[in-house]
This record gives sequence, C-alpha cells and structure tokens, in this order.
Amino acid sequence: MDLVSQLPVVYTAHSKLSFYCRDVICEFVLRSGAVPLNPFRMFEYFLNDRVERDLVRRGNNNVVRIADETWVFGEISDGVLFEIEYALRLEKPVRYFSLGTELRDIKEIDVDEAAFEAGALEGGRRSEGELRRMMRSASHPQTCLAELPPSRAEERSMIGRMVERPVYLNFLDRELGEAVRFRLSHPVMEHALKCLLLGTASPLYCGISLVWENTGLAESSRRILASATQAGALH
Repeated sequence: MDLVSQLPVVYTAHSKLSFYCRDVICEFVLRSGAVPLNPFRMFEYFLNDRVERDLVRRGNNNVVRIADETWVFGEISDGVLFEIEYALRLEKPVRYFSLGTELRDIKEIDVDEAAFEAGALEGGRRSEGELRRMMRSASHPQTCLAELPPSRAEERSMIGRMVERPVYLNFLDRELGEAVRFRLSHPVMEHALKCLLLGTASPLYCGISLVWENTGLAESSRRILASATQAGALH
C-alpha cells in the first residue's frame, strides 16, 4: 500500500440524528479510496455547545468548500440540504448513500431514493420535487468500490483501473495561493493547463468561482479554460 498517494477528500454530510453513525461513515469512505472529513468527528456534537452552533456550521461550510466532493448519508436534514446547495454552487460533485449502523447498510443510491427529514420540507419554500431537481443537477454518480467484497479482489482492481480519479484545478484558487504567499505566473499556469489537457484522461474540475475571483488570470488562460469546457474536458 502506498502510504503517501494522493486521495480525494470527501466531506461527509449527515444529520445530527445520525451522529452515532459517524465512525461507520468514515470507515466506508476510507474503504472507498477517499479521505473523510466528518463534521461529528471534527467537532463532535456541536463541540458540546462550547460555542454558538452557527460557528460550527460555518466551520462545516468551509470544509465543504475545501473538500473535493460531498457525500450525503441517510435522511437529509435542513442543515444537510444547505450543504448540498452550497456544494452545488461551488460545482462540487455530490453523491448520495443509504445509512445504517453496519458497513453493509451503506449503498450508493439515486437522488430520487434519498429521503428528507420533516424539518427539511417545513415552510414550503420549495416543493420536494424542486429540491430533487436541484440535487440531481449536483449529483455525480461513480462506481463505489467499497460495495465489492474482498473475495472479488480482481474485479475491484479492474474497476479501480477503469474509474479515472478526477483532477481538481485547485492551483487556480486565489485564496489558497494567498494563504501560502504564492502567486501563480501566467506562463506556469498555461503550461500546467496544457499539460493536464494533453497528458491525462482524468476528468478535470474547476469551479467557475475560481475563475471569476482570480483577477490575475490572463485572457489567454481564460480562453484555454473556455475551450476545454466547450470540448467537455473541463467540468
């Protein structure tokens, strides 16, 4: 096992009512070849109310922004619904899973199979159908290797080779660059984009907010990104 290989980072969204399932969720994500960021592992149960709960919620939303993907487990609460919508605005892949206390209880499900808690639908601001349409636009189905038992190791290996890991263009994130006092030059940026487009078959992902907020992007770089998007190479 390569202990330093880069893995996708996943924010695991689930209701406070399933707080007790946090460990099995983390186990599932690790066995699926990703790194879990679980809100109830980071902050326990709202940090035992040592701070205002909105501070914890703000922390969770920042983790949604940092993570590569958001995986939703179990019934969707109003808080989880907000995290789904936020991930959608950031153009992050979102996937949905059933939930139970055992690993075998967790299976990837379709958006239409996901259930809502009563509180998520209260107020009637949007119908359940409208919410599902929103969620469907954010979903990103992918083969789940954890569903295959160890006895099918050869099949797991084959699927692992077939499923290309997405590449996220986080080097375009101006805020991340400023945080480490790094400024990406135009020649290096364009060289990196061209190398990725020519050198990998993996799908490339870049939130539109990264492009709009990065005022240092040269027009030629924007044209490359636009062309890659039109060609279907950049999502």
